[in-house]
Amino acid sequence: MKFLLDQAKDRMDVIRTMDKIVQMTSKFPKARLKLVEDKANGQAVIQLLKRKISGLVAVNPEGGKAARAFTLQHKLASSETW
Repeated sequence: MKFLLDQAKDRMDVIRTMDKIVQMTSKFPKARLKLVEDKANGQAVIQLLKRKISGLVAVNPEGGKAARAFTLQHKLASSETW
């Protein structure tokens, strides 16, 4: 079963993005998977944090935001694993 525990929706530089991921990891220590959009500074964030935080996974979005949300809808509603 999957749950979206939290999300950050803001324009952030690398430092603010890393701080937010560290904050969310502290808030949800049992979360095993942290999805980071593989756009803009996402790859740099993963590289800088991968030794400190486990479960960081780059995701490459396709299409617009609404299309991406629609494609995940069935996964979030089912017990399918990612």
